[in-house]
Amino acid sequence: MFKKVLAVAVMLACGSASAATVYNKDGTSLAVGGRLQANFNSVFSDAEDDSYGNRCHRHATDADGEDYYAECKAGLSGVARLNVNARTPIGAGFYAKAFGEWQVSAETSSNGKFDTRYAYVGFDSDNYGALVFGQLESAMYNALSVTDVFEEYGFSAYNLGAGEADSERQEGQIVYNLDTNGVMFNLSYQTAGLKGVEGGVAVSAGYTYGETLPLSVRLGYDYYNVTGADPDYQSFGLGLSLGNAGDGFYGAFGYQMTDIDRTSSHLNSYEAALGYGFDNGLGFMAGYQSNTFKSKLFTVSQVVLESTYDINEQFKAIASAKFGVGHIDNGYLDKTHGIQYSRGRDHDAFSVGLQYNF
Repeated sequence: MFKKVLAVAVMLACGSASAATVYNKDGTSLAVGGRLQANFNSVFSDAEDDSYGNRCHRHATDADGEDYYAECKAGLSGVARLNVNARTPIGAGFYAKAFGEWQVSAETSSNGKFDTRYAYVGFDSDNYGALVFGQLESAMYNALSVTDVFEEYGFSAYNLGAGEADSERQEGQIVYNLDTNGVMFNLSYQTAGLKGVEGGVAVSAGYTYGETLPLSVRLGYDYYNVTGADPDYQSFGLGLSLGNAGDGFYGAFGYQMTDIDRTSSHLNSYEAALGYGFDNGLGFMAGYQSNTFKSKLFTVSQVVLESTYDINEQFKAIASAKFGVGHIDNGYLDKTHGIQYSRGRDHDAFSVGLQYNF
């Protein structure tokens, strides 16, 4: 099943759907979950593609330390993920909670190093929302998460964290969340210390109407002070969705405009997703992702296609593909905010895999 629409509650309770409760007494609980996954990945170009386990290396070094150019080859890669979720009452409808999640790829693809995805601790309540501290998504993510519904290649157009922070999961954060009766409100503050970020704040709000085919509207804003030539970034976000991803019809659109201070420049990020999930466990999703600099130069421009099949609640099969739109489909901004392109078409790829959730 596709990931459900990522409402704010997912940010604060993002354990595996099939996580096992290993302890539960007097309201204190500890659950353990995770996943194991193996993918066969094919990269059609000869350019470097490190989007999934560094599986393709155009430039390499031999045993004697000499540089050479290697061919990109299809390969099989594995990844494992483990999470723990703890909660205990502290009185008057308030709870202490903690969540951690770690991912490690096979040694042949990413040297077997653990990557911390989530690590936070804080407070939850029956009526007043939750306040947590650590590494997790910022408030802006909750405005744009409506299009984060792909297993492999999605959600790549956004400029969360001003491009300096760790994607949408940023460390050193203080996050408040309230989600009640269809109303969503999020506020986050990021402390200094991550990849040049001296400080940042984000806020988002939204409303979801209906149950059978819910309509969700979300707005977000963030501001970051970053060391370097242009220290200030701010962005505005919009998220729209109709339906539940993986359960019948689902359509979503997200937009983020990021303004770079002192350059009179900005990035426009667009993502659209459209799909359908059948009762027999078969699902399809298609999307388009685009990020342009000064509304003319593409840093991302690609179409994503994906199909999943739930064999049972724990076990699923996944087939994904991405295709660059135009001659150049991937690039990045250098320190002077000029566009530097990698080789053309280096995002054309497909991946098929099996995923076991526990």
